Amino acid sequence: MGAETFPKDLAYNWKLVTENSSVIGDFVRTSWDNLGEAGIGKDRYRNSEGGFSRGDYPWFIAYDADFDITGQQTPQGYYRELVVGHRTEPFIAVQESAHYADDPILNAWSWPGTAASWNWPGCEGKPVRVEVYARGDEAELFCNGQSIARLPIPQENTDEQLACRTVFDTVLTPGMLEAVIYTGGQESGRWTLESAGDDIALCVEVENETLENNDKDLAFVDIWLRDGQGRVNMGTRRSVSVTVDGPGYLQGLGSGDPVSEENFFDGSYHTWFGHAFAVIRPTGTGTIHVTVESGSEHVVSAITVR
Repeated sequence: MGAETFPKDLAYNWKLVTENSSVIGDFVRTSWDNLGEAGIGKDRYRNSEGGFSRGDYPWFIAYDADFDITGQQTPQGYYRELVVGHRTEPFIAVQESAHYADDPILNAWSWPGTAASWNWPGCEGKPVRVEVYARGDEAELFCNGQSIARLPIPQENTDEQLACRTVFDTVLTPGMLEAVIYTGGQESGRWTLESAGDDIALCVEVENETLENNDKDLAFVDIWLRDGQGRVNMGTRRSVSVTVDGPGYLQGLGSGDPVSEENFFDGSYHTWFGHAFAVIRPTGTGTIHVTVESGSEHVVSAITVR
């Protein structure tokens, strides 16, 4: 079995699992991100640094996982989901445009610095790499309806490529990216990624609005920055604050940002890729009112404790 394998080796390892009954599984390092081992999976670039190194302060998160510490799935996680057969739809991830010339590389626990975002402020009109994860023969990438290229999908891992990952070079042009997958010459999958608008508003989602009055039940609150059509603007970073009234308190507030000097217990935190996350703990029965604020905006949510 694989006990602590690297993201870049997933397709090769999974082939061993599926083709050999004596190989019982591949245990990745890691599924969920963790505090400590700071920067073990940080983005690495051929033109700026060579070998492995951890992240210097204020790095404090490992940044090597399929889910960040708030539970949001990362591009690495979507790639794994597709390779092992839990996902049939393709997926689009965009490498950080500011590092285009640095040439991202895969090294041990790292994954190229990507996000499922077509919002990269200040990089409009500049070159960018787009990754398409898919099973099939070919992938074609469109931007605003215009074909960028149609390329073969690698079927095996090599030193220069990953199976099921096709990389396109294009220019960051706001609008819509669309990946179309072909198998045997016929379309077999499609996925889109759109730029979010600047008409951003706070969107608060409480996972569990009814709690039991004990020390084991918690309310999880996702805080998003969405435009008028509900699209998350991942290129916007804002400070949000959370206050709690009633029989409960703020257990913690944070984001998936691996490089921060903010405190989970201060009641305010900056979003990361348009998202922050709060945890509420009950102290008695009744109604908890959770107020999320950012600038002049505020959203109040109610949680019932019984």
